[in-house]
This record gives sequence, structure tokens and C-alpha cells, in this order.
Amino acid sequence: FPGFVLRILSAEQTPTSSHLFATVGMFMIGFGGVFLHSLLSARPDPVVALWAALQKFGAFALVALGVAHGLFAWLALCVACFDFVSGLLASLYWRKLAVSQS
Repeated sequence: FPGFVLRILSAEQTPTSSHLFATVGMFMIGFGGVFLHSLLSARPDPVVALWAALQKFGAFALVALGVAHGLFAWLALCVACFDFVSGLLASLYWRKLAVSQS
């Protein structure tokens, strides 16, 4: 529901922005699904945790940049902070997995 989320974030709503927002959401769901799949497996893969962490840090940086440029309302910083904390947790988990498998 990109239109609903874009309205909450006070972002511009055009067919292009809605489509790109939906595309980014699809990739976030994909990364999240792969990470969850790895977490639930008997042998979680540290590479998946690493890339999930990097994706979360990238999302944090780009949403914060969007707020700084006036593309999103300040409320989007809540989303950005959640992504940052998720990135920290994923990177800590990656480190734990990497150490335990070496």
C-alpha cells in the first residue's frame, strides 16, 4: 500500500513515486524473508545476516537523507531509527555467527 504510507510520511504521490516505493518495499520483504529463513534454519548463514544488516543501514541512511531534503515528514525518522536498530541487531548476530563458525 505505497499510497497509504506515502501519505503518512507526507511524501509526494505520483504514479512514479508510488511504483518506486512499492518496488523498494518488495526488495525489503525479500531481504527480510531470506533473513528469517536463515534464522529459522538449523545452520544460519552469517553472510545473510551481514547483507541484511547492510540493507538496514542503507535504508536508515537514505530515509534520513530524504527527511533532510524535505522529501519525507519527520515521522519517517521513526522508520529510519527502527531500520538502524535492526541493522545493529543483525550486525551483532552476524558477528556472533561468524565467530561461532570459525
